[in-house]
Amino acid sequence: MSVKAPSTGGLDMMANLTLYPSTQNTARTWNGSANLNLRESYFKVSGDFGSLLVGRTLNTFGTKAIVSDMGLFGIGGQYIGDTTLGRIGYGYTYANFGAQIKWTAPASGPVNFSISIEDPSKIVGQSTYSASSTSITASQLDSPRWAGSIGTSNNMGGMDVGVTGEWMFQNADFTGAQRATNAQATNGNADGDVTAYGLAGTVSVATGGLSVLWSGYTGEALGTFFHLDVDSLDGVGNERDNDGWYVQGTYDLGGGTNVGISYGESSQDETAYDTANRSSHALIEDRTLLSAMVWHNINDNLRLVAEYGHVEDEWFDSVSRESDAVSVGGFFFW
Repeated sequence: MSVKAPSTGGLDMMANLTLYPSTQNTARTWNGSANLNLRESYFKVSGDFGSLLVGRTLNTFGTKAIVSDMGLFGIGGQYIGDTTLGRIGYGYTYANFGAQIKWTAPASGPVNFSISIEDPSKIVGQSTYSASSTSITASQLDSPRWAGSIGTSNNMGGMDVGVTGEWMFQNADFTGAQRATNAQATNGNADGDVTAYGLAGTVSVATGGLSVLWSGYTGEALGTFFHLDVDSLDGVGNERDNDGWYVQGTYDLGGGTNVGISYGESSQDETAYDTANRSSHALIEDRTLLSAMVWHNINDNLRLVAEYGHVEDEWFDSVSRESDAVSVGGFFFW
């Protein structure tokens, strides 16, 4: 729900409140399984200075990858929570929604630029993906997360070309007994602090009914699914290196019907601790997803979707698994 105030003194002002209901539930108590999620609550002021957004909305880093993913309207990777994944964990990490102050520069030709000060997150890790996994958290947060984006779009030789770059940086520290335990462990984090950073880029080309897109990211302590969460660190507090990418092609057949295909992966590197403990709990190395989709817009308010997805996961000890899924569904827009 959005409301807009009358323009006053050269300022345009609006506020937005967004509720995300879900039809899935795992009966857990954590927020990822809530049936009604208040994801956005912010106001924005625009003028000659650009625009200033204050409140809760999608974090800057990783936004372009997720909003460009055709899998938003499908299932994608399988997940036990209350939402479907699309390509989260299989080509990009989830940007998540967070409190922030975000300034976007005034429009200047084809270039757009923004920078945001965001609510920092605890940086979480675990030793493995098994029942014997041990979690570890850098929970002391003394400074905000910083993020930004820059993008441009042009028409070149009859093709619409867009390029976007994003970055993110955040620190967190371990406290008390966990800090001492890490420092004393073999291959442990001796400094007691953690640095997470990320770089991402997206390139898109569209001509006629054909659109092609590539998106990729790299960084440290990003995690494979959710930003700075779950598996960003090893069992003794060291940052893991993460990277991923996906390529996507869609074609408008006309009459409201579109087809698309995409392929991508998310990967992480072992730390010295992970390598030394591989025999007891190997870390997952790569997640890949091949997705094919067809959707038809009956009108501006109703969309029908059919999708096929093939997932492959591989661990550092050469164990792997595969799964296939076919899904059909619909969306109502207003």
